[in-house]
Amino acid sequence: MVLTLRKTVAFSLLLVALLVGGCLKHVPPTRLDTTQPTRVAYVLSYPDRSAVSDVPERVRKRVDGELSKRGFAPEDVGSQTWGNAFESRRTTRDRLQWLFAHTETKPFTVLVETRVRYYSLIDGRYRWNVAARVTFVRGKDLTNVVTRDFELASFLDYEHQDEHDALEYVDYALSERIGRAADQFVQGLADVPPGPPKHQETSSKKEEPTPRAPVGMSQGAIPSWDGQSIYYVMVDRFADGDSANDMDADTSDPSAFHGGDFQGIIDHLDYLQDLGVTTIWLSPVFEMRDAKFHGHGAFHGYWVEDFGKIEDRFGGLEQLQKLRAKLRERGMRLILDVVLNHVAFDAPLVTEHPDWFHHQGGITDWSDPEQLLTHDVQGLPDLAQEKPAVYQYLLRHSLHWIDVLHPDGFRLDAVKHVGLDFWKKYDAAIAERGGENFLLLGEQLDGDPAKVADVASGGGFNAMFDFPMYFAMRDVFCDDASVGRLAATLSDDRLYPDAIGPHRTGLVTLLDNHDLPRIMTACHDDSSRVVDAMAFMLTARGTPSFTWGTASGMKGEHEPENRKSMVFRDSPVGTAMKRLLQLRNAHPVLASGKDRILRLDEDVFAYLRVGDEAAMVVVNKGKKPANLPLPDGASGGRALWPADGSTSIGTAGITVPGGSVSAFLLDADDFSALLGPDDKRKVTFQIAGAPKGDVRVVGSGPELGNWDPAKAPHAGATVSIPAGTVLAYKAARLGADGKVTWQSGDNRYVFVGSDTAPTTVETSWK
Repeated sequence: MVLTLRKTVAFSLLLVALLVGGCLKHVPPTRLDTTQPTRVAYVLSYPDRSAVSDVPERVRKRVDGELSKRGFAPEDVGSQTWGNAFESRRTTRDRLQWLFAHTETKPFTVLVETRVRYYSLIDGRYRWNVAARVTFVRGKDLTNVVTRDFELASFLDYEHQDEHDALEYVDYALSERIGRAADQFVQGLADVPPGPPKHQETSSKKEEPTPRAPVGMSQGAIPSWDGQSIYYVMVDRFADGDSANDMDADTSDPSAFHGGDFQGIIDHLDYLQDLGVTTIWLSPVFEMRDAKFHGHGAFHGYWVEDFGKIEDRFGGLEQLQKLRAKLRERGMRLILDVVLNHVAFDAPLVTEHPDWFHHQGGITDWSDPEQLLTHDVQGLPDLAQEKPAVYQYLLRHSLHWIDVLHPDGFRLDAVKHVGLDFWKKYDAAIAERGGENFLLLGEQLDGDPAKVADVASGGGFNAMFDFPMYFAMRDVFCDDASVGRLAATLSDDRLYPDAIGPHRTGLVTLLDNHDLPRIMTACHDDSSRVVDAMAFMLTARGTPSFTWGTASGMKGEHEPENRKSMVFRDSPVGTAMKRLLQLRNAHPVLASGKDRILRLDEDVFAYLRVGDEAAMVVVNKGKKPANLPLPDGASGGRALWPADGSTSIGTAGITVPGGSVSAFLLDADDFSALLGPDDKRKVTFQIAGAPKGDVRVVGSGPELGNWDPAKAPHAGATVSIPAGTVLAYKAARLGADGKVTWQSGDNRYVFVGSDTAPTTVETSWK
């Protein structure tokens, strides 16, 4: 009976395809001008072990056939050649570089990477998830590639079937998608010239080849957020693509709905992709309160009424699924905003399950940790997540949306108002369903890196908004604070847990968001300051994020002015953002290199970023040009930013203009040697004129107590600090009554260089 039913369904689908097929226009493959020998490697990885293997022969033949249709002449490189090498090389870039070095050179290289994992038993069949990535390279030029990631479902009949069977089940769909990626690659060959050799001398004014943006990966694929960038869309405020769902929209009222919807986002995907962003983060899309509350509008979506439904005024579930499909076609990712702390003021859940809420009233003391967890934020009914029924309700709906919409991550709202026990349990369950690269992005609005790191570790997050760096960038670039703020914040990266990632991609950087002043307003309407802040953020570690309208130079101090509807226009900020994202994509070291601070003084901060390449970033807040020597081991290089010829680099050193952020690509025989020794230096702190009593040196980093006076060393003490580190500090006197008296003035900064001699830091109490 089962076999008969399956045959009937298959025949029906075939009949429909034949009937409809006559109405569909067949698009022929895009071919190379001449047939070209092509090196092809197929890799199957397993989620539970380091072993790798070839894909089944049937899959190889099917994909080879699609490549041949496009003019590629496949020459397969099997596991007998790359076997052990690919077990230790898990990234696409490392595997390609190994192929370039150890196999015969060909005009083109295609790398097909698959990862297969068992999912669950569904309706008597065994479901497997097949995640695949295909990468096309011309010659050895890794700046001009086409990469596509996709996920397929495989349904097998028997328990004993394995990864190879799962791959064979999807061989047709897999080869068809790889064929479409090949079409895009061939179509782009005429538009993207090969990049220069790594050490080729080029003018600082020469245009960088525009690379193709990194492609998003769905859950279950090779885990990496390297090279990604996130764009936050407040759905109601972005674009109105369908007036039929506008309902009571009123664009003249800054607190009313303005009619933005999913279709509006779809209509502007070209704009977003042209900017260079790769991931779209949507404001909450679940059924929400419509009416204002004490004059405040509900358009933002954070007042959820029903977590189980998609908001109709945005287009409903069907339109959201369409948006998801359109993003996938472009290789872009999707992040959903999930609100688990509270519901809307009069949500049905409040009357249906009154025992699910804390009912403690509003927060009156924001320094009281108990109130933060159990009291209402701005009057919003506070869910009691510690209750099993509440946890199951929130988890059930969250898992449902993963299954239905297949997002690449969740942005998790109001982390500080929910207990870490809940987060740890919830995040583990979401990661199990979403896959190992599913982003769990926590919003802990706190400027203390130690606190953000503790929450990330205690709650099981693999990503956190980098509010410490946000405050540092805003203070330095908008309000002329010491450049030491940036250096000390980077040095605190060592506090974050391993889950944040080896390249700190789990730190999501930002210049503004919907809860903060627009960066243009924060920088006093000075676009040059904003461009400098943008240049620093996009040459720093982490995953950069942007708010709708930032690239257009939009302004606004508080709600609702900072939540205005999108204005599509050119601006110096948008031009800089687009160019910097191109550079970041062309030179992965800017996104994932290892940092080493080289210099810090009153006006100048310089540091290295080292990976497969080496870059040097210089922030000069002074009014005059600054001259810096090349790092030991560097032999020259070229300017990446700015591209106006105002910077210079040569064997004699680097010159940068005053009031600038500059980035250079360095030449060296051994990039890793540029980082210098990874050891510690002894530093003694002396406080002249300190009052009598218990005086301590309190500051950033565990050596100075992470700003906790009780854990900080006494004045005169000697501490060991890693070389290449900057610490912010101040002296403080601890009174017997527990009162802390701080040294006057701004924070001080100490740079611990590579000099082996002990260092004595002297500062005055006054």
